[in-house]
Amino acid sequence: MNEYDTTYVPPGWDKWFVRVGAPRDGKVNNNGTIRAIPGHQDSVYKNEAVDWVKFAAPLEKPLFLSVGFFAPHSPGIYNPKYADRFQGAKVPRDLSFNEADVSDKPGYVRNQRLLSQAEISDLDALYRNQLRSLKTVDEAVGQLADALKREGELSNTYFVFYTDNGTHLGQHRFGYGKQTPYRTDTRFPLIVRGPGVAQNATTTKLASSNDIAPTLARMGRAGVPSFVDGRSLLLVADGTPPASWRTALLSHHWRADAPLSLTEKPEWWALMTGQRTYVEYETGEREFYRLDTDPYETQNAYDTLALESKQNLHNRLENLKSCAGTDSCAIAENGG
Repeated sequence: MNEYDTTYVPPGWDKWFVRVGAPRDGKVNNNGTIRAIPGHQDSVYKNEAVDWVKFAAPLEKPLFLSVGFFAPHSPGIYNPKYADRFQGAKVPRDLSFNEADVSDKPGYVRNQRLLSQAEISDLDALYRNQLRSLKTVDEAVGQLADALKREGELSNTYFVFYTDNGTHLGQHRFGYGKQTPYRTDTRFPLIVRGPGVAQNATTTKLASSNDIAPTLARMGRAGVPSFVDGRSLLLVADGTPPASWRTALLSHHWRADAPLSLTEKPEWWALMTGQRTYVEYETGEREFYRLDTDPYETQNAYDTLALESKQNLHNRLENLKSCAGTDSCAIAENGG
Protein backbone atom coordinates (compact mmCIF):
# COMPACT_ATOMS: atom_id res chain seq x y z
CA MET A 1 0.00 0.00 0.00
CA ASN A 2 2.23 2.79 -1.28
CA GLU A 3 2.19 5.96 0.86
CA TYR A 4 -0.30 4.40 3.33
CA ASP A 5 0.87 5.09 6.89
CA THR A 6 -0.94 1.96 8.24
CA THR A 7 -2.48 3.70 11.27
CA TYR A 8 -6.09 4.13 10.12
CA VAL A 9 -8.92 2.51 8.18
CA PRO A 10 -9.95 4.60 5.16
CA PRO A 11 -13.68 5.36 4.84
CA GLY A 12 -15.87 3.06 2.77
CA TRP A 13 -14.42 -0.34 3.71
CA ASP A 14 -16.34 -2.96 5.70
CA LYS A 15 -13.28 -5.17 5.95
CA TRP A 16 -9.72 -3.79 6.11
CA PHE A 17 -6.80 -6.21 6.36
CA VAL A 18 -3.55 -4.60 5.23
CA ARG A 19 0.12 -5.31 5.83
CA VAL A 20 1.99 -3.04 8.23
CA GLY A 21 5.69 -2.51 7.57
CA ALA A 22 7.91 -4.88 5.65
CA PRO A 23 6.63 -8.34 4.64
CA ARG A 24 8.91 -10.10 7.11
CA ASP A 25 7.56 -7.95 9.99
CA GLY A 26 4.48 -10.16 10.00
CA LYS A 27 1.99 -7.46 11.05
CA VAL A 28 -1.33 -6.27 9.66
CA ASN A 29 -3.90 -3.59 10.32
CA ASN A 30 -7.03 -5.66 10.91
CA ASN A 31 -9.95 -3.20 10.90
CA GLY A 32 -7.90 -0.69 12.89
CA THR A 33 -6.09 -3.12 15.19
CA ILE A 34 -2.41 -3.84 14.58
CA ARG A 35 -1.70 -7.51 15.17
CA ALA A 36 0.83 -10.15 14.25
CA ILE A 37 0.07 -12.83 11.71
CA PRO A 38 2.05 -16.05 12.01
CA GLY A 39 3.16 -18.27 9.19
CA HIS A 40 2.98 -17.66 5.46
CA GLN A 41 1.37 -14.25 5.00
CA ASP A 42 -0.13 -14.70 1.53
CA SER A 43 -1.89 -17.81 2.84
CA VAL A 44 -3.35 -15.68 5.64
CA TYR A 45 -4.52 -13.04 3.13
CA LYS A 46 -6.07 -15.80 1.03
CA ASN A 47 -7.96 -17.26 3.99
CA GLU A 48 -9.20 -13.84 5.09
CA ALA A 49 -10.47 -13.12 1.56
CA VAL A 50 -12.27 -16.46 1.25
CA ASP A 51 -13.85 -16.11 4.71
CA TRP A 52 -15.04 -12.61 3.84
CA VAL A 53 -16.70 -13.81 0.63
CA LYS A 54 -18.41 -16.63 2.51
CA PHE A 55 -19.77 -14.03 4.93
CA ALA A 56 -20.67 -11.26 2.49
CA ALA A 57 -21.97 -13.13 -0.57
CA PRO A 58 -25.20 -14.35 1.10
CA LEU A 59 -26.13 -10.78 2.11
CA GLU A 60 -27.44 -10.04 -1.41
CA LYS A 61 -25.64 -6.72 -1.51
CA PRO A 62 -23.02 -5.65 -4.06
CA LEU A 63 -19.59 -6.94 -3.07
CA PHE A 64 -16.18 -5.57 -4.05
CA LEU A 65 -13.08 -7.43 -2.90
CA SER A 66 -9.52 -6.31 -3.66
CA VAL A 67 -6.77 -8.78 -2.76
CA GLY A 68 -3.16 -7.72 -3.20
CA PHE A 69 -0.74 -10.59 -2.65
CA PHE A 70 2.94 -10.07 -1.99
CA ALA A 71 3.72 -12.81 -4.52
CA PRO A 72 5.69 -12.82 -6.72
CA HIS A 73 7.81 -9.97 -5.32
CA SER A 74 11.39 -10.75 -4.36
CA PRO A 75 12.47 -12.84 -2.51
CA GLY A 76 9.55 -15.03 -3.59
CA ILE A 77 8.17 -15.96 -0.16
CA TYR A 78 6.28 -19.20 -0.68
CA ASN A 79 4.26 -21.64 1.40
CA PRO A 80 6.71 -24.37 2.53
CA LYS A 81 4.43 -27.08 1.12
CA TYR A 82 5.49 -25.96 -2.37
CA ALA A 83 9.23 -26.20 -1.70
CA ASP A 84 9.69 -29.15 -4.08
CA ARG A 85 7.93 -27.54 -7.05
CA PHE A 86 9.61 -26.09 -10.15
CA GLN A 87 12.97 -27.68 -9.38
CA GLY A 88 14.34 -27.31 -12.89
CA ALA A 89 12.81 -23.95 -13.79
CA LYS A 90 15.08 -21.19 -15.11
CA VAL A 91 14.57 -17.64 -16.30
CA PRO A 92 13.75 -17.85 -20.05
CA ARG A 93 16.90 -17.26 -22.11
CA ASP A 94 15.55 -15.05 -24.87
CA LEU A 95 17.72 -12.77 -27.05
CA SER A 96 17.61 -9.96 -24.49
CA PHE A 97 18.83 -12.12 -21.61
CA ASN A 98 22.27 -10.85 -20.51
CA GLU A 99 22.35 -9.00 -23.84
CA ALA A 100 25.79 -9.26 -25.40
CA ASP A 101 25.80 -6.00 -27.39
CA VAL A 102 24.16 -2.95 -25.80
CA SER A 103 26.13 -0.35 -27.76
CA ASP A 104 22.90 1.01 -29.28
CA LYS A 105 21.26 1.49 -25.88
CA PRO A 106 21.16 4.60 -23.64
CA GLY A 107 24.06 5.18 -21.27
CA TYR A 108 22.42 3.66 -18.20
CA VAL A 109 22.16 0.36 -20.10
CA ARG A 110 25.58 0.57 -21.74
CA ASN A 111 27.11 1.00 -18.29
CA GLN A 112 25.63 -2.27 -17.03
CA ARG A 113 28.24 -5.00 -17.02
CA LEU A 114 27.46 -8.51 -18.16
CA LEU A 115 25.89 -10.67 -15.47
CA SER A 116 28.16 -13.26 -13.92
CA GLN A 117 27.28 -16.95 -13.73
CA ALA A 118 26.73 -16.57 -9.99
CA GLU A 119 24.29 -13.70 -10.58
CA ILE A 120 22.44 -15.73 -13.21
CA SER A 121 22.17 -18.67 -10.81
CA ASP A 122 20.71 -16.35 -8.20
CA LEU A 123 18.14 -15.09 -10.71
CA ASP A 124 17.15 -18.68 -11.55
CA ALA A 125 16.72 -19.42 -7.85
CA LEU A 126 14.58 -16.30 -7.41
CA TYR A 127 12.49 -17.26 -10.44
CA ARG A 128 11.76 -20.68 -8.96
CA ASN A 129 10.74 -19.12 -5.65
CA GLN A 130 8.48 -16.67 -7.45
CA LEU A 131 6.71 -19.52 -9.22
CA ARG A 132 6.29 -21.32 -5.91
CA SER A 133 4.89 -18.19 -4.28
CA LEU A 134 2.23 -17.90 -6.98
CA LYS A 135 0.79 -21.30 -6.10
CA THR A 136 -0.97 -19.60 -3.17
CA VAL A 137 -2.52 -17.13 -5.61
CA ASP A 138 -3.76 -20.11 -7.64
CA GLU A 139 -5.31 -21.52 -4.47
CA ALA A 140 -7.04 -18.21 -3.76
CA VAL A 141 -8.61 -18.02 -7.21
CA GLY A 142 -9.99 -21.53 -6.93
CA GLN A 143 -11.29 -21.14 -3.39
CA LEU A 144 -12.90 -17.76 -4.07
CA ALA A 145 -14.62 -19.17 -7.16
CA ASP A 146 -15.85 -22.18 -5.17
CA ALA A 147 -17.24 -19.96 -2.40
CA LEU A 148 -19.12 -17.79 -4.90
CA LYS A 149 -20.43 -20.83 -6.74
CA ARG A 150 -21.84 -22.29 -3.52
CA GLU A 151 -23.76 -19.06 -2.95
CA GLY A 152 -25.04 -18.97 -6.54
CA GLU A 153 -23.11 -15.75 -7.26
CA LEU A 154 -20.29 -16.93 -9.51
CA SER A 155 -22.14 -16.12 -12.74
CA ASN A 156 -22.91 -12.66 -11.35
CA THR A 157 -19.32 -11.84 -10.40
CA TYR A 158 -16.37 -10.36 -12.27
CA PHE A 159 -12.89 -11.70 -11.60
CA VAL A 160 -10.11 -9.29 -12.61
CA PHE A 161 -6.52 -10.57 -12.63
CA TYR A 162 -4.10 -7.69 -12.85
CA THR A 163 -0.69 -6.48 -11.79
CA ASP A 164 0.75 -2.97 -11.76
CA ASN A 165 3.99 -3.69 -13.59
CA GLY A 166 6.20 -6.35 -15.09
CA THR A 167 9.79 -7.08 -14.06
CA HIS A 168 13.08 -7.87 -15.68
CA LEU A 169 15.14 -10.88 -14.64
CA GLY A 170 18.41 -10.71 -16.54
CA GLN A 171 17.09 -8.97 -19.67
CA HIS A 172 19.35 -6.24 -21.11
CA ARG A 173 21.92 -7.10 -18.39
CA PHE A 174 19.64 -5.97 -15.56
CA GLY A 175 19.19 -8.25 -12.56
CA TYR A 176 15.83 -8.19 -10.80
CA GLY A 177 13.81 -4.98 -11.01
CA LYS A 178 11.48 -2.75 -12.99
CA GLN A 179 11.08 0.87 -14.20
CA THR A 180 12.60 0.47 -17.66
CA PRO A 181 10.55 1.19 -20.82
CA TYR A 182 11.16 -2.32 -22.18
CA ARG A 183 8.17 -4.60 -22.56
CA THR A 184 9.42 -6.94 -19.82
CA ASP A 185 8.49 -4.14 -17.40
CA THR A 186 5.54 -2.45 -19.11
CA ARG A 187 3.58 -5.20 -20.84
CA PHE A 188 1.58 -7.89 -19.05
CA PRO A 189 -1.78 -9.64 -19.45
CA LEU A 190 -5.09 -8.48 -18.02
CA ILE A 191 -7.55 -11.34 -17.54
CA VAL A 192 -11.27 -10.83 -16.88
CA ARG A 193 -14.15 -13.26 -16.54
CA GLY A 194 -17.72 -12.38 -15.70
CA PRO A 195 -21.10 -11.30 -17.07
CA GLY A 196 -20.97 -10.41 -20.75
CA VAL A 197 -17.34 -11.43 -21.20
CA ALA A 198 -17.08 -13.89 -24.07
CA GLN A 199 -15.56 -17.23 -23.07
CA ASN A 200 -11.99 -17.79 -24.34
CA ALA A 201 -12.03 -14.43 -26.14
CA THR A 202 -8.75 -12.55 -26.44
CA THR A 203 -7.89 -9.11 -27.73
CA THR A 204 -4.71 -7.20 -28.46
CA LYS A 205 -6.44 -3.86 -27.92
CA LEU A 206 -4.31 -1.59 -25.75
CA ALA A 207 -5.19 -1.25 -22.06
CA SER A 208 -3.56 0.93 -19.44
CA SER A 209 -3.43 1.28 -15.67
CA ASN A 210 -5.70 4.31 -15.85
CA ASP A 211 -8.43 2.08 -17.32
CA ILE A 212 -8.79 0.00 -14.16
CA ALA A 213 -10.79 2.52 -12.09
CA PRO A 214 -13.40 3.30 -14.80
CA THR A 215 -13.67 -0.42 -15.61
CA LEU A 216 -14.43 -1.31 -11.99
CA ALA A 217 -16.86 1.61 -11.80
CA ARG A 218 -18.77 0.35 -14.83
CA MET A 219 -18.81 -3.18 -13.42
CA GLY A 220 -20.54 -1.73 -10.37
CA ARG A 221 -22.86 0.36 -12.58
CA ALA A 222 -21.36 3.60 -11.31
CA GLY A 223 -20.69 6.68 -13.37
CA VAL A 224 -17.23 7.75 -14.54
CA PRO A 225 -16.32 11.47 -14.26
CA SER A 226 -15.15 13.18 -17.44
CA PHE A 227 -11.83 14.19 -15.87
CA VAL A 228 -10.72 10.52 -15.79
CA ASP A 229 -8.08 9.79 -18.45
CA GLY A 230 -8.90 6.10 -18.93
CA ARG A 231 -11.97 4.31 -20.18
CA SER A 232 -13.91 1.18 -19.30
CA LEU A 233 -12.45 -2.00 -20.75
CA LEU A 234 -15.90 -3.58 -20.76
CA LEU A 235 -16.19 -1.95 -24.18
CA VAL A 236 -13.75 -4.55 -25.54
CA ALA A 237 -14.28 -7.41 -23.10
CA ASP A 238 -17.08 -9.11 -25.05
CA GLY A 239 -14.81 -9.92 -27.99
CA THR A 240 -16.46 -7.39 -30.33
CA PRO A 241 -14.58 -4.15 -29.60
CA PRO A 242 -15.84 -0.82 -30.93
CA ALA A 243 -14.68 0.39 -34.33
CA SER A 244 -12.62 3.14 -32.70
CA TRP A 245 -10.17 2.27 -29.95
CA ARG A 246 -6.84 3.75 -28.91
CA THR A 247 -3.80 3.05 -31.04
CA ALA A 248 -1.15 4.28 -28.59
CA LEU A 249 -0.47 4.64 -24.87
CA LEU A 250 1.75 6.78 -22.68
CA SER A 251 4.11 5.13 -20.21
CA HIS A 252 6.23 7.21 -17.83
CA HIS A 253 8.96 6.61 -15.28
CA TRP A 254 9.28 9.49 -12.82
CA ARG A 255 12.30 9.99 -10.63
CA ALA A 256 13.32 12.54 -8.02
CA ASP A 257 15.30 15.57 -9.17
CA ALA A 258 18.77 14.42 -8.16
CA PRO A 259 22.09 13.77 -9.91
CA LEU A 260 22.12 10.60 -12.00
CA SER A 261 24.57 7.81 -11.41
CA LEU A 262 26.00 5.99 -14.42
CA THR A 263 23.58 3.07 -14.09
CA GLU A 264 20.53 4.81 -12.62
CA LYS A 265 17.40 4.84 -14.78
CA PRO A 266 16.73 8.40 -16.00
CA GLU A 267 13.22 9.77 -16.17
CA TRP A 268 11.59 8.68 -19.40
CA TRP A 269 8.39 8.99 -21.39
CA ALA A 270 7.33 6.33 -23.88
CA LEU A 271 4.80 6.15 -26.68
CA MET A 272 3.67 2.55 -27.02
CA THR A 273 1.59 0.98 -29.77
CA GLY A 274 0.89 -2.67 -30.38
CA GLN A 275 4.13 -3.14 -32.35
CA ARG A 276 6.22 -0.02 -31.71
CA THR A 277 7.95 1.61 -28.73
CA TYR A 278 9.36 5.13 -28.84
CA VAL A 279 11.18 6.48 -25.77
CA GLU A 280 12.48 9.92 -24.82
CA TYR A 281 14.83 10.26 -21.83
CA GLU A 282 15.55 13.31 -19.71
CA THR A 283 19.15 12.90 -20.86
CA GLY A 284 18.12 13.61 -24.46
CA GLU A 285 18.65 9.99 -25.51
CA ARG A 286 16.07 8.24 -27.71
CA GLU A 287 15.00 4.68 -28.48
CA PHE A 288 12.72 3.16 -31.09
CA TYR A 289 11.84 -0.52 -31.42
CA ARG A 290 9.82 -2.48 -33.99
CA LEU A 291 8.40 -5.35 -32.00
CA ASP A 292 7.06 -7.25 -35.00
CA THR A 293 10.64 -7.87 -36.18
CA ASP A 294 12.49 -7.30 -32.90
CA PRO A 295 10.24 -8.61 -30.10
CA TYR A 296 13.04 -8.62 -27.50
CA GLU A 297 14.08 -5.01 -28.18
CA THR A 298 17.70 -5.71 -28.94
CA GLN A 299 18.01 -3.33 -31.92
CA ASN A 300 17.46 0.38 -31.25
CA ALA A 301 16.27 1.64 -34.65
CA TYR A 302 15.93 5.34 -33.79
CA ASP A 303 18.92 6.42 -35.89
CA THR A 304 17.41 4.72 -38.98
CA LEU A 305 14.27 6.88 -38.90
CA ALA A 306 13.73 9.78 -41.24
CA LEU A 307 13.69 13.24 -39.67
CA GLU A 308 9.96 13.61 -40.36
CA SER A 309 9.20 10.30 -38.61
CA LYS A 310 11.22 11.39 -35.58
CA GLN A 311 9.29 14.65 -35.40
CA ASN A 312 5.93 12.89 -35.76
CA LEU A 313 6.77 10.51 -32.92
CA HIS A 314 7.86 13.39 -30.71
CA ASN A 315 4.70 15.38 -31.45
CA ARG A 316 2.43 12.44 -30.70
CA LEU A 317 4.24 11.74 -27.45
CA GLU A 318 3.83 15.38 -26.43
CA ASN A 319 0.09 15.12 -27.09
CA LEU A 320 -0.15 12.05 -24.89
CA LYS A 321 1.83 13.76 -22.11
CA SER A 322 -0.42 16.81 -22.09
CA CYS A 323 -3.89 15.29 -22.53
CA ALA A 324 -6.32 15.33 -19.60
CA GLY A 325 -9.78 13.80 -19.36
CA THR A 326 -11.61 11.14 -21.31
CA ASP A 327 -12.24 13.13 -24.49
CA SER A 328 -8.83 14.81 -24.67
CA CYS A 329 -6.90 11.60 -24.10
CA ALA A 330 -9.07 9.64 -26.53
CA ILE A 331 -8.04 12.10 -29.25
CA ALA A 332 -4.34 11.92 -28.30
CA GLU A 333 -4.37 8.13 -28.09
CA ASN A 334 -5.78 7.92 -31.60
CA GLY A 335 -3.17 10.19 -33.14
CA GLY A 336 -5.09 13.48 -33.01
